[in-house]
Parts: sequence; C-alpha cells; structure tokens
Amino acid sequence: MVTDSGTQPPEPPPTLVRAFLDASRDALDFLAGQPDFHSAVTVERASNSGIVAVAPDAVTGLFWVRRTFSTSRLTGAITYGERELEINLLVGLLPPRRGAEVYGLWEWLAALGASPLPEGEANGSWCATSDRVRAAVAAHGEAFRNIAPRIAAAGSDVVQRIETARDQRRAAEKAEHARWEHENAAARAADAFRAGDYRRVVSLLAPLEASLTPAEKKKLALARKHL
Repeated sequence: MVTDSGTQPPEPPPTLVRAFLDASRDALDFLAGQPDFHSAVTVERASNSGIVAVAPDAVTGLFWVRRTFSTSRLTGAITYGERELEINLLVGLLPPRRGAEVYGLWEWLAALGASPLPEGEANGSWCATSDRVRAAVAAHGEAFRNIAPRIAAAGSDVVQRIETARDQRRAAEKAEHARWEHENAAARAADAFRAGDYRRVVSLLAPLEASLTPAEKKKLALARKHL
C-alpha cells in the first residue's frame, strides 16, 4: 500500500536518503547472483561551491542520490532527488547495442508490451516521506525484476520502438510548444492592434506568418500598411 506523502509532513533529507539506500539495495537484490554484478552509491548535495559529494547523514537542501548497477548483460541506476524528490530507474544493455542508450524502465515496459508501473509510481515524484520512498522504489524494483530477462534479451527492434516513441513524444511536445507560442503571440498582437501599436503587431505576427489564420494574416497586413 502506498502512503500519500502529501498528507504527511516531509521528513529530513538524511532520513529520506537512508530509506532510499536501503530500499534500492533490496530492489536490486535479485541481480546479486548474476555474473559480473557490481553496485555503487553516490550521494551529492547542492552547496555554494557547486554540487559536492557528502555522507548520507550530511545531506541538506537539494540533493541527488544514485545507486548504479551492472551485470554482464545490463547496466543502469536507480536515482532519487532533485527538486521534485523524484525516483527513477534507468536500464541499458551490455555490451552496448549500436544506437542504443540507457532508457527509463517505463520505456522498456511499454516497448516490450508489459504492464506499466502502478498508477502514481510511473514517475515517482514528490517522495517526501520514507514510507513513500520505500513504496516507490519497491514498485520500480518489482517491475524491473519481472522484466529484466526480457530487457537483457532485447534486440534492435525493441530499441527502435523505444526510439520511435521518444521521437513521437518530442514531436508532440514541439507541436504543443509551437501552439502555445502562436496563441500567446496572437493574444499580445490583438492587444497591440487595439492600442494602435502596429510595429509591435508586426514584430509578434511576422515570425509566425506561415501558420497564421486568415484573420491573423489580415491583421498583420493592416498593421504593415500603418507602418
């Protein structure tokens, strides 16, 4: 059962880090007997002089914790921290496949047609209590344990599905950003047109001329006539 950390006060960073280190060790326990298994931990925090390595009990403020792992077939890391107190699990293939890199566990699950992480655990954000940290790490660990053999055996077709999905998400994000920029510029241009600031109308709409609506094109043409 996942405890809603939003209903509980945040716990001190050292407590959260210790919970993560213990939970991530347990989550990777199934790899311990595999050939060439290795795991290591780094703990860092933000300071006035930049990001510095610290002991788990010395963590304050903004922090990053990473437990890396590798076997003869897989490599990756479980990470925790940043402003959103986010937990993520990244997995790559060994030896590296051409064109492949380290991908999020959720990307592997989708590409292999496996069940996604439980709702609320897909991005593991806002893990501000030790109970929440342990639950999120355990959910990632269980999903990884179940899918690890299929990841290790994955061919280039699986990697290509992940890359294609990434390209589609990037294209959708780019289109959404362009739509927002268009709407924002059109709204400001409308205000400028009403105020008689035709130079500003042109500066806002001209860069978007190819995608303007008929009404916006007419407004741009009228503004240009007033210059």
